[in-house]
Amino acid sequence: AAEILETAEGFLDKNTGKIYIIAENIGGVVGAYAGKGTAASRLVNTLFHEILGHYGLRKFLGDLYNTFINRFIKLNKKMLDKYAVHGAGKDYLPESIRSITDPDERMDAYNKLQKDQKGGKDIADHQRIEFIMAEEYIARNFAEFGARDPNIIDRIVVALRNFISSIPMFKDMGITTDQVKV
Repeated sequence: AAEILETAEGFLDKNTGKIYIIAENIGGVVGAYAGKGTAASRLVNTLFHEILGHYGLRKFLGDLYNTFINRFIKLNKKMLDKYAVHGAGKDYLPESIRSITDPDERMDAYNKLQKDQKGGKDIADHQRIEFIMAEEYIARNFAEFGARDPNIIDRIVVALRNFISSIPMFKDMGITTDQVKV
């Protein structure tokens, strides 16, 4: 966890509910993108990521948050595995896998980790990694970068409608996207 903070731009302290922004790391990321954004635009993305993607989603879903994330994992397993091994999710992998430079070898190691852990070894750790991947994927792609996507609201509404419709009490009610928007 400490190594993630070396590059993290911000984080939500789940115990206190406070959001922390690490300004020094935002400057470093902007420099790496060389002309693809300003520190101010990166700060806005980081705020969206933390406030909407982490804090806001937790507050909005309340006790259903874990169920929502676990369902997202189940429905998006292949995409999340790809994100973990080839995308920005690499930062959240164990160092032993993250340090593998060849993408195919990294995927093999990640798959082996899953099989080993599903065979009984450290299954809680594997589930924790999957959970973090899903949280970060949602925060990055729907909150942070979704701010630039004019269709993001419609996609979130559809996801929420599907989630609400999966709750037994609402399953056969035919919830529409218009009802969710209200």
